[in-house]
Amino acid sequence: MTVPPPYLEPLFRKKAKAEELELLGFVLWPLDTTDFTALTVKALATKPDSLFLINGWPIHMGSMLKAAREMGFTGPVLACHEDPYDIREVAGRAASTHFYTHNVDINAPEMTPVIKEIARRGKAKYGRTSPTHVWGWSPSWSLVQAVEAAQSLDSTVVKNTWEKMTSIQTPYGTGRMGGKKTYGINHTVSAPMPLTALKDGEVIWVKWQEVPMP
Repeated sequence: MTVPPPYLEPLFRKKAKAEELELLGFVLWPLDTTDFTALTVKALATKPDSLFLINGWPIHMGSMLKAAREMGFTGPVLACHEDPYDIREVAGRAASTHFYTHNVDINAPEMTPVIKEIARRGKAKYGRTSPTHVWGWSPSWSLVQAVEAAQSLDSTVVKNTWEKMTSIQTPYGTGRMGGKKTYGINHTVSAPMPLTALKDGEVIWVKWQEVPMP
């Protein structure tokens, strides 16, 4: 059972079919939704084995995770890319278990030196560090490297140079360029993906996963 914003439905249907997943249905939510309880009720009415929350901010995912647990759902809940610490803050520790997302555990020793440095700077300036700081910093660093490789600020020169780069550094480790088959342009930076979980109210590091973009 999935709970995506409407524009992602056709993309997820295609991917689910390719992965041989059985879809019980979709619950689509408008982008201005503030009360997610009714959506969670609809999703759980299909009696799913698991829930997959596609896109959305921690307030969206945390609200649905909390509602699902309060309604007695004990199955796994999977989500896309959001900050597990903020999701836990919204959902509460009691509801924050058997939950999985692809974002960093900012405190795990397995983090790269770059992530540790971003965390140090974020904590020094803001008093806390969010995985979103890493996520937001990464594309800017990629652009800087493309400009440096091109030795030019001309956007066409940078674009053409970027397409020819075979590797690029990211906070998550060494990435590589891809996307030609998928998007028709070799501009997608594929870096090791961080996987984390919430278990009994704690953020748990899972692993780094290579996910190249063809």
